Amino acid sequence: MKGEYSALGGLPLSCLLFLLGGVFASNAAGQTPVKLSTSSLQIDEGGSASYSVSLSAQPFVDVMVSIKGTNASGRTGNRFLPPHLNLSRDTLRFTPENWDTPRVVTVSMGEDDDRDTNWDATITHTAFVEFIDGPVFWGEPALLELRIRDNDAAALGELTITAAAQEVTEGDSVEFHLRFDPATKEALDFVGIGRTWVGEFGAQSQVQAANRRIEPNTSTEIFTFATVNDNVDEPDGSITVWAVARHADGYRVGSPGSATVLIKDDDGGPPMVEITGVPPRINTRAAFTAAFAFSEDVTGFETGDVTVTGGTKGDFTAVSATEYTLEVTPDGTGDVTVEVAANAATDGIDTGPPSAVSATATWDATRPTVEITGVPAGINWTTAF
Repeated sequence: MKGEYSALGGLPLSCLLFLLGGVFASNAAGQTPVKLSTSSLQIDEGGSASYSVSLSAQPFVDVMVSIKGTNASGRTGNRFLPPHLNLSRDTLRFTPENWDTPRVVTVSMGEDDDRDTNWDATITHTAFVEFIDGPVFWGEPALLELRIRDNDAAALGELTITAAAQEVTEGDSVEFHLRFDPATKEALDFVGIGRTWVGEFGAQSQVQAANRRIEPNTSTEIFTFATVNDNVDEPDGSITVWAVARHADGYRVGSPGSATVLIKDDDGGPPMVEITGVPPRINTRAAFTAAFAFSEDVTGFETGDVTVTGGTKGDFTAVSATEYTLEVTPDGTGDVTVEVAANAATDGIDTGPPSAVSATATWDATRPTVEITGVPAGINWTTAF
């Protein structure tokens, strides 16, 4: 922010804020302050694609984001991007007021008649603050992987990808099938898939793209990824994969070109409770003991969480973290209902049960009666009846 100065030695205000603790209100060291709507794009020659850029935390001062391309050889700068490739923006400015408003950047590729190889490039987004004596860059850059496919080469076939199952449970393997139509006639190098995880279910060694040499006469290549059973109660996650044909230019990515598998968390969920010990029918005021069995260890379950209708509560005992008992004495006037309130206990993450659970002892005051049949009105024989 040029032109704004503090009273401390004539330092610019942005410099003073930088020295006193940084540019952002909250940004962990080593993380990028730049937020992208996607981590990868794929466009065909003659086509275009867009993504958005914003900041991940509110800054104290204006923050600029530079956008530069790096091709597969590592040369940096937009002039080193593939021929005919254009970026709609090369610099963005964010203020403390509009830091989280996404800015759209469009990547477009011109058309030619040359049979080029496919291009791999990286678009780098770097945050910096403008000081009087020059820019100072802040945090790690955000990277967007770009794949540009030539449309002039003769196509050998098509790549598609599907999931072996729509969902798995954490700890199980996830399997994807990369199919070649027609089957490969010769070996293809570095044909693989890229993927993104949602949730903490992916092994850290499997975060990056998986590449593999494809042998001749291959129609289906199977990629398998392990998921982590972390014993942590958390939301369900997913893994999404997409086909990448690196150095296999004769095969085009067809439809479906991506697949997603839901990863179900098997840890916890709301604690459930079962009530036992309540007799189905009663006709005395004799006390009985109701038992409460929770599906997992809970805390916070007390006698006040149990309602007794048609009777009185006696001793309440915590047998263990999952087992509790309550002595109940009927009042002798009708049914006795024992009910546990919804969300009566917690496992430390979730509360449960989700809804009230009850058991009823029906008051049976009707005396039993008996009817005798089968006795004939008169007999004159000794045969049993």
